[in-house]
Amino acid sequence: MIAAERDHVMKSTVMNRRHFIRLSAFASAALLHLPIAFSEEGPVASVRMTLRTDRLGNKIGNDFTGLSYESAQLGDPQFFSGNNTELVGFVQRLGNSGVLRIGGNTSEYCDWTPNPEAKPTAQDNGSVPKHKTTPIGFGFSISPDTGQKVPARVNIDSLAIRNLRDFLDATGWKLIYGLNMGTGTREDAAAEAAYVMDVVGTKLLAFQLCNEPDLFYRNGLRKPDYDFGQFAPEWERFFQTIRARVPNAPFAGPDTAYNNEWLVPFVKRYQMTYEGGMGINFHAGGYGWYTPISGTRENGFLARPIYYGMLLFAQGGAGPACGEQTRRARAGAVANGLWSPS
Repeated sequence: MIAAERDHVMKSTVMNRRHFIRLSAFASAALLHLPIAFSEEGPVASVRMTLRTDRLGNKIGNDFTGLSYESAQLGDPQFFSGNNTELVGFVQRLGNSGVLRIGGNTSEYCDWTPNPEAKPTAQDNGSVPKHKTTPIGFGFSISPDTGQKVPARVNIDSLAIRNLRDFLDATGWKLIYGLNMGTGTREDAAAEAAYVMDVVGTKLLAFQLCNEPDLFYRNGLRKPDYDFGQFAPEWERFFQTIRARVPNAPFAGPDTAYNNEWLVPFVKRYQMTYEGGMGINFHAGGYGWYTPISGTRENGFLARPIYYGMLLFAQGGAGPACGEQTRRARAGAVANGLWSPS
C-alpha cells in the first residue's frame, strides 16, 4: 500500500494480481489432495523449528485479507445489506476488520443514479455505445468480469449506498470504492463520491478511479495506443473535479492489471512514498471460478476452497513475523512463524 504526501493512497503489486489469483486458486484446490499425498509410503523427515520471538519483523494487520466485488453487484441494493445475514456471517468469520473493495471491470459501466427512475448518463468519450440497464432481481449476482466483452450497464442508486453502509457496520469491515472513469463523466463521479463519502464516512479507506486502465484498449474503452502518458492527465482531471467537491477524499491507484511499469511514474507524479504492502483482496461474486464465496441471495451462499485458506489466515495470520531457525529440514521445506501475545 502507498501512503501519499497529498493524502493519496496507492496499491502496488510484485507480480500481476490476475496471476496471483490464479495461483491462489490452484493452491487452495490442491489442499483437497493433501490426505492422499501424506498417506503415501516413504521416509519420514524429522524437522525442528525454533521461533525467535526476539527477532520480530513487519506486522501483518488483522485486516490484511479482504474481498473484492464487481460494482455492478450494487445494482441489487439488497445484496450488500445488513439484512443479508448469510453473507454477513461468511464475511464476519474472515475477521472483524477486513476490507471490502467495490470495483472491477463493470465499474466502467455503472452509472450513478440517485433517482432510480432516471436513465443512464450519457458517455463523454464516445468510444462505447449505450446499453440497456441490467434487470435486477432477487437472484441477481455478478461474477468477476474478465473484460473480454462489454457488459450491460447498471444503475447504482442511493439505497444501494445506504445499505452498503449497513453491511459494513454489520461486518466491521472498511471500504475501497471504485468510480467510473472509463465511460462516465467527472461531474457524475464527483456527485457519487460526495454521497458515498457522506454515507460511508470513516468506513471509507479510498476511492479508486477506474479498473485496470492498462487493458482499456482491449475492451474498446480507449484506443490501442493508450498508455500512462494519456492515463495520468485524465486521472488528474477526475481527481481534481472530485477533490473540488470532496476536499478530503482519499484515493487509490493506478490499479493496473499487468503493466507494473505504470506504478513508478504514478508515485513520482503524485509525490507518493512506498511503505510496503498492507493487504490483498480476493475478487469474488456469483459463481466465478476463483470466488471465495459463491452463490446468490436466492439460492444461498457456499464457501469455496480459497475461503478456507482465508479463514485459516484469519485465525492465525495476524501479528509480526518471527525469525525462525530450522534443523534437518528436507529440501523444499519452508517454515514461517507469526507472533501473538495470546
